[in-house]
Amino acid sequence: MNFLSFIILIIILICIVSALKKIHKNKKEGKGCCGSCKGCSQNCNIKEK
Repeated sequence: MNFLSFIILIIILICIVSALKKIHKNKKEGKGCCGSCKGCSQNCNIKEK
């Protein structure tokens, strides 16, 4: 039981890390942010103003 919960915890951590990397990549490309990042879409800039 303890070993099984440990494996589940590792799987959850891997999922969280991969999700964070995906968000960071989107921010770098200008998808996940408004205003302050370079390469933001026009819709994003209009919403900020």
